[in-house]
Parts: sequence; structure tokens; C-alpha cells
Amino acid sequence: MDVKHLLLDYGPLVILVWTFFEGETVLLVAGFLAHQGYISLEWSILAAFVGSMSGDQLYFWIGRRFGEQILDWRPAWRVRIERSLRLLVKYQNLFILSFRFVYVVRTVASFSIGLAGVSFRRFTILNAIAAAIWALSFGLGGYWFGSTLETIAGGVQEIETIAGVAPALALGGYLIWRRMRRRAEPRGAARLPAPSGDE
Repeated sequence: MDVKHLLLDYGPLVILVWTFFEGETVLLVAGFLAHQGYISLEWSILAAFVGSMSGDQLYFWIGRRFGEQILDWRPAWRVRIERSLRLLVKYQNLFILSFRFVYVVRTVASFSIGLAGVSFRRFTILNAIAAAIWALSFGLGGYWFGSTLETIAGGVQEIETIAGVAPALALGGYLIWRRMRRRAEPRGAARLPAPSGDE
């Protein structure tokens, strides 16, 4: 069963659960389906807001309560956590407001913020603002995408065909990019010059 059929069958519940973990794709598709009149745009955006905020609140709490024990158990995670902490120290509120839109740090950002000792009240307020911006951006983005496709393609059948192919192309492009980035990182690190007395 694909994302479209899950949304048509279960609607906002699927969006809420999906965005608890992450969910740009499901929200874009929901926005598109809302434009076609299949589901409610308002309920889709609300479900995305609740799911996304709830997920990050949980990761924040885990980082705050168990962060050090988890890093002792999984020391390999420290590199990514420290990268997030450097951004947090440098940009503070801006980092909390924007980490959802930064794929590289998104999966560990809330955990890192909890580990850094940011207050629950401060994180909750900023997290709510960020979740609202994120849900509106991707929900309306999917809706706008549907409107644009309708203008270009004309009929609903043509739009659904394009929309069915687009996620597959996007996923394929992302997997290729991720594989190339993984291959490039070791080579890039190997080419770094060693420190010399002239520097």
C-alpha cells in the first residue's frame, strides 16, 4: 500500500504517526491530495504539527534524561551530537527554530538540545513555533504543487500519474545523492594536507 492509499484510508492519523518520526514526503502528498479534494488540508497540517512537535519533545526529553548514558553505550554517535551542539552554541534560538529544515542534523538535534541542558519551557515554545512553520510550509507546498500541476497538466488523471512518479524520482535522486556523499567523504578526508612547518 502506497502513501496515497494510506492517506485516503486513514487520513490525519497516518500523518500524525509518520511525522512523529519525520515526514516531509507524507505532508507534501497530503497537500497534493487536499488540493484534489480527497482530504482536508487543515486537518493534515494540524496532524503534522502535532506529530512533529510530539516527536521532537520526546527526543528532547530522552536527551535530557538519558543522553550521557546513551552516548556511553553508543560512542560512535558523539560525532553527530557534537556537530549539533556546536551549531546550538553558535546560533542558539535560530538553531532550535530551523533544525527541522536541516536534514544532516535533524535526526539528532532534539536529542542534542536536551543533552545541552536547554530549559523545557524554552525548547517547547521554540519547538511549537518551528513545528507550525514546518507544517504550514510543507502542507501548503504540497497544495501549491497540486495547483501548479493542474495548471500544467490539465486533467486530474494526468496529475495523479505525475504525482505517482514524482516521489519515486525524488527517492531515487536522494539515494543516489546519499551514496555519492558517503563515497566522497572518506576521499575528501584523505586528501586533506598534513600540517607542515610552513603553515
